[in-house]
Amino acid sequence: MKALIEKSKDHNIKLIFVLSARHVYKNLLSLCNELPGDHFIDMGNPNELNFAYEYHYTFDRGHLNEIGADKYSIVFAKKLLQILNKK
Repeated sequence: MKALIEKSKDHNIKLIFVLSARHVYKNLLSLCNELPGDHFIDMGNPNELNFAYEYHYTFDRGHLNEIGADKYSIVFAKKLLQILNKK
């Protein structure tokens, strides 16, 4: 992943990895936590995204419904803007 980040920089691309709220695994989280902060968005923190685990925001086991997806998108957009606005 770090090699991909460096390769992307060579092509003037900012590569950002996203850890999904519904697919958090300890080994994947550990790997992502080794990435530079401006190349990783953690969308798997249940303390921050508790709605993602609530039944009334769920379509099925692996997906949010429309309201849940809207809420998720707002959180994601804010985190992405924080990274993109860093100089």
